[in-house]
Amino acid sequence: MEPRIIKVSSFQDKQITCVDCGDPFIFNSGEQAFFASKGFGTEPKRCPACRKFRRLSLVIDDTVKGGTRR
Repeated sequence: MEPRIIKVSSFQDKQITCVDCGDPFIFNSGEQAFFASKGFGTEPKRCPACRKFRRLSLVIDDTVKGGTRR
Protein backbone atom coordinates (compact mmCIF):
# COMPACT_ATOMS: atom_id res chain seq x y z
CA MET A 1 0.00 0.00 0.00
CA GLU A 2 1.41 3.34 -1.06
CA PRO A 3 1.66 6.07 1.62
CA ARG A 4 -0.70 8.99 1.17
CA ILE A 5 0.94 12.25 0.21
CA ILE A 6 -1.20 15.20 1.18
CA LYS A 7 -0.19 18.76 0.44
CA VAL A 8 -1.05 21.12 3.26
CA SER A 9 -1.33 23.91 0.70
CA SER A 10 -4.35 22.16 -0.83
CA PHE A 11 -6.35 22.99 2.30
CA GLN A 12 -7.60 26.38 3.45
CA ASP A 13 -8.51 27.43 6.98
CA LYS A 14 -12.24 27.05 7.69
CA GLN A 15 -14.38 28.62 10.36
CA ILE A 16 -16.73 26.11 12.01
CA THR A 17 -19.33 26.66 14.74
CA CYS A 18 -19.06 24.32 17.74
CA VAL A 19 -22.19 22.19 18.27
CA ASP A 20 -21.77 22.32 22.07
CA CYS A 21 -20.91 25.92 22.95
CA GLY A 22 -21.85 27.69 19.71
CA ASP A 23 -18.53 29.51 19.47
CA PRO A 24 -16.75 29.68 16.12
CA PHE A 25 -13.33 28.04 15.79
CA ILE A 26 -10.79 27.69 13.01
CA PHE A 27 -10.12 24.28 11.48
CA ASN A 28 -6.75 25.15 10.02
CA SER A 29 -5.05 23.64 6.99
CA GLY A 30 -2.60 21.62 9.10
CA GLU A 31 -5.43 20.03 11.09
CA GLN A 32 -7.28 19.29 7.84
CA ALA A 33 -4.18 17.55 6.44
CA PHE A 34 -3.88 15.52 9.66
CA PHE A 35 -7.56 14.49 9.50
CA ALA A 36 -7.16 13.50 5.83
CA SER A 37 -3.99 11.49 6.53
CA LYS A 38 -5.83 9.54 9.23
CA GLY A 39 -8.76 8.88 6.91
CA PHE A 40 -11.27 10.84 8.98
CA GLY A 41 -14.19 11.55 6.67
CA THR A 42 -15.74 14.45 8.56
CA GLU A 43 -14.72 17.77 10.04
CA PRO A 44 -14.69 18.25 13.81
CA LYS A 45 -18.03 19.34 15.29
CA ARG A 46 -16.60 20.64 18.56
CA CYS A 47 -14.05 23.34 19.31
CA PRO A 48 -10.78 22.22 20.94
CA ALA A 49 -11.98 23.22 24.44
CA CYS A 50 -15.27 21.29 24.10
CA ARG A 51 -13.45 18.26 22.62
CA LYS A 52 -11.12 18.21 25.62
CA PHE A 53 -14.01 18.61 28.06
CA ARG A 54 -15.96 15.81 26.34
CA ARG A 55 -12.98 13.43 26.44
CA LEU A 56 -12.40 14.13 30.13
CA SER A 57 -16.10 13.73 30.89
CA LEU A 58 -16.18 10.35 29.14
CA VAL A 59 -13.10 9.12 31.03
CA ILE A 60 -14.43 10.35 34.39
CA ASP A 61 -17.87 8.86 33.73
CA ASP A 62 -16.36 5.53 32.74
CA THR A 63 -14.03 5.54 35.77
CA VAL A 64 -16.93 6.18 38.14
CA LYS A 65 -18.81 3.27 36.60
CA GLY A 66 -15.75 1.01 37.00
CA GLY A 67 -14.94 0.73 33.31
CA THR A 68 -11.60 0.45 31.60
CA ARG A 69 -11.86 3.13 28.90
CA ARG A 70 -8.51 4.67 28.01
